[in-house]
Amino acid sequence: MRKPMGTKPSRVVRLITFGTILLSAPLSGLAAKEFGDIDAGRGLAEKWCSTCHVVANTQQQGASTGPPPFAAIARMKSTTPLSLRVFLQSGHRRMPDLHLSQNEIDDITAYIRTTGGSIHHLVSTCRMGVDDHSVVDPTFAVRGLRGLRVVDASTMPSIVRAHTHAPVTMLAERAADVLLEQR
Repeated sequence: MRKPMGTKPSRVVRLITFGTILLSAPLSGLAAKEFGDIDAGRGLAEKWCSTCHVVANTQQQGASTGPPPFAAIARMKSTTPLSLRVFLQSGHRRMPDLHLSQNEIDDITAYIRTTGGSIHHLVSTCRMGVDDHSVVDPTFAVRGLRGLRVVDASTMPSIVRAHTHAPVTMLAERAADVLLEQR
């Protein structure tokens, strides 16, 4: 039987929350490192891109009609590592003859992705589902790792159009039920 809202969280929910906090810190840096060297990307961006784009927070903003700053590009919903790579592989209007190696493209991609902060609640980094591409299965277990479960906003298959607190609370309650059933 489920406890009414407002009561002290169960031991299972507290353990899940603690485990999620412990895991989130070391895993948060993996996404950026996966695609290239951020420092090398900064150097390349300052060398090749800074004549048109604002590539660093310390650089002065030019006219607003020019190309978007890297931070704005990083915050665009359409910006993904793949979309950045495609853009950097194809010449663009102001630099049609720019030819970058795959490593340089990866480095600039990694740098661009670190320039954009977000005030949004990040979700879907450990998507839950039944397909082979989902990280977490419907019982909150991480595929390929025995005994590890993830219960937070990262398991949501897509972003909700509201604050994430209520859905995460629902996920935690569901996970607690799943774990208690498996005892």
